[in-house]
Amino acid sequence: VDPLTRDFIIDTIKNNLDRKHSSILISTHLINDVEALFDDVIILYEGKVLVWASVKELKAKYQMPLEEIFKEVIRHA
Repeated sequence: VDPLTRDFIIDTIKNNLDRKHSSILISTHLINDVEALFDDVIILYEGKVLVWASVKELKAKYQMPLEEIFKEVIRHA
């Protein structure tokens, strides 16, 4: 997706998301672009769930940004 469309998609999600009553599934490798939208994250590799946890738990455990956590988890898969 081009940068303007990406911004439009992210803004649309932010402006229409009721965090108490909504679930959104996003499949992306552009983790930095959507990290602020996540409460929970699932990391898949070769069709298998490697991690399913809250962003808060992952950041506390790994002490690094979510994109780096993704790389670390995949490296050790």
